[in-house]
Amino acid sequence: MSISFAVFRCTLFLCLTLGSANISQAGEITGPPNQPLSPELKWRIEVIFRSHAELPPESTVEVGPRVASLVPGYDQVEVSYIANGIHSKPVDLLLSKDGTKMAQFRELEVPSTALTSLADETRPRRGGPSTAPVRIVIFDDLECPFCARLNQTLFPALLDRYGEQVHVVYRDMPSEGHPWAVRAAVDTNCLAKYNSTAYWEAVDQIHKVSSELGGQERTLAKANEGIDAIVLRIAERSHLDVTAVNACVSKQDAGSIKQSQLEAEDLGVIRTPTLFINGAKIEGAVPVTFLFQIIDDALRSQGIRPPVVAIKK
Repeated sequence: MSISFAVFRCTLFLCLTLGSANISQAGEITGPPNQPLSPELKWRIEVIFRSHAELPPESTVEVGPRVASLVPGYDQVEVSYIANGIHSKPVDLLLSKDGTKMAQFRELEVPSTALTSLADETRPRRGGPSTAPVRIVIFDDLECPFCARLNQTLFPALLDRYGEQVHVVYRDMPSEGHPWAVRAAVDTNCLAKYNSTAYWEAVDQIHKVSSELGGQERTLAKANEGIDAIVLRIAERSHLDVTAVNACVSKQDAGSIKQSQLEAEDLGVIRTPTLFINGAKIEGAVPVTFLFQIIDDALRSQGIRPPVVAIKK
């Protein structure tokens, strides 16, 4: 188990470390755990929280009672806020016994194995089986230009270098700001039900032409037509049951897509592309050389020598 202990700075999205946050000039003992805070102490906590969280003036801050914590010398209080009609998730903060400091405590578990359980056995894979030493899960949006860049960078270079040593799956995370992303995810998953190779061919093709979908008019209807056409052509070329694939496309059941989005949210994924390499989270279309370095390190951690690749001059 690894523990981090740092005084807090909160924004609407995350907490960052900050220097000491004093909330009282006096060193009085403020009461035992499991007791409501005094109005005066709650006010001082709200003042420092507002300052470091940079909340809008019209927001409302709610401070819960102090309860016992795992950190000696500190109790715990739960703080949340309402801004623009949206209630935030509560933030657990530490309050020193003498009421002079607040801090944030975060406990991180070190897993017994470096392999991530994110890889779904039902998802089409590239590379080796799920028992491969390196498992890579990529949260992808087929309308995302950065995802398209990463996809074209990774394949086939990743498999040419590592072959069966890597197990790669894509998970769907279409953005609300991308109007045809959900349709593309649904359509490609219609192929995934029948043939992994066809799924990956469609993913590669849609990423390749994503900037052209919608035609000169840039309409959603044209984009949807183009996506459907790509998927049905691949189904026919792959000798799949085109009638069944077409029925799946027409139904547009996005249930599995929504489930994937919820899982992404639980994992703290807020943008695409986001990769997990044996559990290591990497955001953005980073250089492939950096990804190779992470994969090499993941192999070395298991006593496996990374492939030696000749440097092209």
